Amino acid sequence: MASLTKSIFKFMAGSKPHRNKFTSSSSTNYQDFFFAFIFVNILCFISLTFLTTVSAVTSPESEESNSVDCSPNDPNFPLCRHCPCNRAGVLDPENCDEPCECKPSVIGQFCDQCKPGYVNLNSDNPEGCTKCFCFNVTTSCRITYWPSQIITNPADWQITTLSGGEIVDPQQEDDHLVIADDDAPSAPYYYWSAPREYLGDMYAAYGRKAKISLSATVLRGDSAGSPVYGPDIVLEGEDSQGSRLLIGHSWKPIPFVRAERTKINRKIVLSERNWFRLNDDGSNSSRVTRDEFVMVLSNLKL
Repeated sequence: MASLTKSIFKFMAGSKPHRNKFTSSSSTNYQDFFFAFIFVNILCFISLTFLTTVSAVTSPESEESNSVDCSPNDPNFPLCRHCPCNRAGVLDPENCDEPCECKPSVIGQFCDQCKPGYVNLNSDNPEGCTKCFCFNVTTSCRITYWPSQIITNPADWQITTLSGGEIVDPQQEDDHLVIADDDAPSAPYYYWSAPREYLGDMYAAYGRKAKISLSATVLRGDSAGSPVYGPDIVLEGEDSQGSRLLIGHSWKPIPFVRAERTKINRKIVLSERNWFRLNDDGSNSSRVTRDEFVMVLSNLKL
């Protein structure tokens, strides 16, 4: 996904099976598309007197204490018994037998502590805790909570190709933007390109969700068009060396059914899981590391 010359935030708009025929239109309800950010922050400790604040890495779930086991799978159910193992920190939350088996980034007799350099014990995290990321300045961090902000901008979106070589302005229709397939770029598939509000330093959006709503309308009598395969969302930024870095995400395919109107709603988690480094042609290269993902979010460019 490129932008004009640098990086950009994009998600797939559609495909172009024919140039000589008005085949379909694609629209996006941008009131349903947002980043929630500046929600939780990591404070990176350089020394006792110098403090650098960088943005969110975690959800607001706090570390869970030892719990009471009321699992339906327990032979004593519905009678509860004390469970010494921390449910958020163990590999199997249904198992309360000692010794507790901790997730990779969790330590302690009861799996209730994060390893040094990690923070935010979380039951939804398969690693248990999140590694501190303070741009290689320090590995010591803690959580603090700041207000959240939601970005919703229905204007200034454009249609472009993965390379950014063609750019087309969509039309405004009621509360959403529309692009007719004949007016779209001639590439096999094309993307909605986000405006400035979604770009720049979005590190605080790490771990949050982007909500996306897409729809396509097929004109009566039109039998053209077919599904395309490629990254549905593309983020472009820079790696630690300042080189261009392209990463993509593809949501689970849905069965292709030709319908007069098709609508897709997705919530995408902005973390390295299920994201891949992309080659210039959009093909997958390798899985994205956490450091790479954070570097991209920290400097989404236009």
